Amino acid sequence: MLQILRKLVCNKGKGLVQARSLYDAPLEMVFDPNMQDYKIPDYGFKRLQSISNFHFGVEYLSVSKKPPSFPVEGLILGNNRMLINLCCSVAHFGSESDPRSWMNVLFILNTGSPTTFLSTQAIEKLGGYQDGPTRLRIHTDRVQEAYPAPRRSQFTELNILGMDFLQDQKQEVLFI
Repeated sequence: MLQILRKLVCNKGKGLVQARSLYDAPLEMVFDPNMQDYKIPDYGFKRLQSISNFHFGVEYLSVSKKPPSFPVEGLILGNNRMLINLCCSVAHFGSESDPRSWMNVLFILNTGSPTTFLSTQAIEKLGGYQDGPTRLRIHTDRVQEAYPAPRRSQFTELNILGMDFLQDQKQEVLFI
C-alpha cells in the first residue's frame, strides 16, 4: 500500500530539510517540461479507466463524490508503477468546499520527474490549457502548475505526479 501524508517527518519527529548547493540552478531553468518524455508503454487511457474503477472504486475523470482528505492511499501495480487517485480542480473553478469542482484523476507517481503533467483527456475534462501550464489544485487548496504532456511524447494519455508536487505540498510517500 502507498500513502501520501501531509507532513514530512524524520525519525526523531523533526522536519526534513532539503539540502541545496550554491551550484543548484532553479528547477524551472534546468528542466524544460516540453523536453521531457517518459516511456510507459504498459499504461494508457483505457488502462487508467479500468484501474480507477476496479482498484479505487471511482470512475476515472469523474466528479468526486467527496472532498479530498488525507492520508491518501495508492497502490503499486505491474512494473512497479505507483498509482494514486487524487482529487483535482482548476484554480479558477469552484472552491475546496464545492464538491462539484473536484475531479478524480489517476496519477502515476514518478519520482524521476521534476514536473507534474496532465493527459490531454484530463486537461479537457478539467477545463485546463492544452498549450501551457494549468493552475491546478491537487488534493489541497494550494495552487500549483501542471503541464500538458508534450504532444510528441510517449505519455500523452497519462497523468504524471512529479516531485514538484511532493516538494511544494511538503508530502512524503510511505510504502507500507
